[in-house]
Amino acid sequence: VVSDVEPPASLGLPRLMPWKGETGPGDVHLRGRAATPDSVLAEMEDATEVELHTHGLSGTGLSDAAFLALSPDAGGRYALTAGDLEGHTLRGSPVVLLAACDANVGAWRYHAVWSLPAALIQAGARAVVAPSTQVPDVEAGAFFQALLEALRRGVPPAQALRDTRARWLQQGSAKWVQDLVAFE
Repeated sequence: VVSDVEPPASLGLPRLMPWKGETGPGDVHLRGRAATPDSVLAEMEDATEVELHTHGLSGTGLSDAAFLALSPDAGGRYALTAGDLEGHTLRGSPVVLLAACDANVGAWRYHAVWSLPAALIQAGARAVVAPSTQVPDVEAGAFFQALLEALRRGVPPAQALRDTRARWLQQGSAKWVQDLVAFE
């Protein structure tokens, strides 16, 4: 789990709500200043589940596709981009939940769209769930927790997303869940 990140103040991003989920034995929770791009990449390599509760940004000129705004490292690097995933292998074949605005925004690269989900799948993720639009911070944690519970029961990712989304839409207020996409 990555949460409570501290992106540079110069980005003008609001502070995200603290993550309220619970970690189990053997789980790793990178938060605050510890959630730098290199530490996140290192922990992801052997993970079987990854939840990223961060700001997602696109159209900033820093990356041609959306990137995650994490806490800066000693050199000031704070962005985790699709390009950063190149050359990495996610040995744990994780399911990756990108609870970050616009995390599915991609850019054309030769003959295909290049994006965080595409880079994660290429690196070895079993599945990625990512939004194409804004994610309301107040609702994201509960939605992704419900989705993760379905995945842990063995429901395939696309079906888990469909079923969790249907339950949320029946409740009436969570229209943003329509913009979540499952990649496998």
